[in-house]
Amino acid sequence: MFYAERLAQWVVELKYEDLPVDVVEKAKDCIYDWAGIAVYGADSPWTKALLDMVKETGGKGESTILVHNEKVPCTNAAMVNAVMALSYDLSDTYPKVELHPSCSVIASALAMAERENVTGKDLITSVVAGYEVITRAASSMNRRPQSFTAARGFEANSIFPPFGAVVASGKLLGLNALEMTNAIGLAGGSMGASTIDYLVDGNWTYRWNSGRASQNGVQNALMAKKGFVGPHAIFEGQWDKKGRFGVINALAGDMMFKDDLVDGLGEVWNIKEMAFKYYGCCHYNQGYMDGVIKLMKEHGFGAEEVDAVMAYLPHFALFLGVPREVKIKPKNLTISQWSIPFVLATVLTDGHLLNPKVQLSEEKLTDPKMLALTERVKVERDRELDKAFMEEGIFKSPVKVSLKDGTVHEITSTCKGFSHNPLTREEMDEKFDVLTSCVFDDEKRERMKKELKNLEEIGSVSEMVRRW
Repeated sequence: MFYAERLAQWVVELKYEDLPVDVVEKAKDCIYDWAGIAVYGADSPWTKALLDMVKETGGKGESTILVHNEKVPCTNAAMVNAVMALSYDLSDTYPKVELHPSCSVIASALAMAERENVTGKDLITSVVAGYEVITRAASSMNRRPQSFTAARGFEANSIFPPFGAVVASGKLLGLNALEMTNAIGLAGGSMGASTIDYLVDGNWTYRWNSGRASQNGVQNALMAKKGFVGPHAIFEGQWDKKGRFGVINALAGDMMFKDDLVDGLGEVWNIKEMAFKYYGCCHYNQGYMDGVIKLMKEHGFGAEEVDAVMAYLPHFALFLGVPREVKIKPKNLTISQWSIPFVLATVLTDGHLLNPKVQLSEEKLTDPKMLALTERVKVERDRELDKAFMEEGIFKSPVKVSLKDGTVHEITSTCKGFSHNPLTREEMDEKFDVLTSCVFDDEKRERMKKELKNLEEIGSVSEMVRRW
């Protein structure tokens, strides 16, 4: 059997009762986190642009765009909700391949779940299936250092999400094994190749990647249901053993990790490794920010007492600090989220970065006090950090803070929210409350939280979404 056929067979046969308790709880956490960040992103400029477009286009009202309560075709609801979720870079992360699955997988699943009026258990099962396939697809062709997509300028979140989106939506659409195989094959044809050029000028393609992937995933599932045929050998190709014409060889240049697609399927659950961000910026920044906040709490100093900050970066993360002229005076929110000088200046000033639309607003980006503080943050390359990451799989984040009185404080933290530095339940709830408080009143927010935390008890996802 081809890999797509084996994945399809597993997805089709997967039942809620097959899921271990900890897998169910993790999936619920992913959906809970996604809902909060999607609500928060409802008024972003990129969301508004797409919302205007789909309203002008019209179509059958099948699924809801959250917050705006617009009923549109399920493909368009998935697209807009996915962009909402990636609006402020607060989405979950699969550390092994630096991927943000929730934006596209859950947006697609929720849109189809509402269209088909399934149960909460069905939604959970589809999300687990989507996460397992998207992470396995990415692991088979996006591995450091052999075939890391970013090293060649490609954005991983434009390439792999269609696989998770099509599986999650196809599961809820009731695709059989043949249809699911075709759908996965079609998803391979929907892979994007967006570049990471947004790091320099802050263009909107990063936000759009998840929307396009979600829209394509749902569309591919619907196509497969109508009998549209996709390539069954999408991953490995069928020309020769080198994988010619398969997407793994095309992207990675070899087939070294092809078995990651199916090894341990149904026994090893990748979703359990998902990390949740606590700060609204690139996940590479999270450990440095966590370290600075810990030093501030431990030693009681504030931004006004800081003379200089030095962040030590592995070679592959130097883009957080260079080009320096771009990073110390970021022109827009997107650039600031990948600027270690600006985000460290922000946590020195505010003690957190849970409200990026305000904390990284144009007003803040042009504030002379912020820019003066940003100038004091410098970066230095430390190749030993690359070695530590490769050997231990942990992104260590050393930072040194020098105060004006001559005192120096140093700390090495790790990415906040990852398995070795996880968020507490209280922090998960705080994040949800902060992100949704500007949109929903207390009663609506608490009802939404209760439903999400007890999702397996929901009998109708359609009715649940209407209450939101």
